[in-house]
Amino acid sequence: MILKRLKEKSVYKIIKRNAQLPPPVTKGFASVLFVVDAERNTDFEALKQLAKALNIKNDKVFFVGYKLKIEKGMEYGLPVITNNNIDWNGGIKSNSISFLPERVDLLVNFYQEPSASLLAISFAVKAGFRVGLGENNLYNHLTVDIKDLNEKTLVEEVLKYINILNKK
Repeated sequence: MILKRLKEKSVYKIIKRNAQLPPPVTKGFASVLFVVDAERNTDFEALKQLAKALNIKNDKVFFVGYKLKIEKGMEYGLPVITNNNIDWNGGIKSNSISFLPERVDLLVNFYQEPSASLLAISFAVKAGFRVGLGENNLYNHLTVDIKDLNEKTLVEEVLKYINILNKK
């Protein structure tokens, strides 16, 4: 338990130090990665509507989930990363990320409470534009404050703000 807390603090510290976001790119999205909390039920079809609205091809839509512990014999329907896949430096062990793209145009952090592991997954992939939930602007270019973690509301809000940003 103490080691787990120390590891989490170490990962947070490293990510915070390295969390300098490059300038956002809001035009021409060709790929998207959704980082989700696999501990809760997520409407993947609603999230895919965001990709469809942005004219992103299905083969360029990626999902990755985070779960505290993978239960044997359980199918999750998406690649899942656990704390065991995260090293003390905030990186993801190489055998765990072979399915992740190296770079995406749009990365959507679809979780309310950021944890060190979710942030490590998010920062393992380079992204032109990062979208997140809640009030924390440190890790995202655009943060949408949604109270009830609703996928459809997220899609509407992200599309609205991307259209506004593209008009400038």
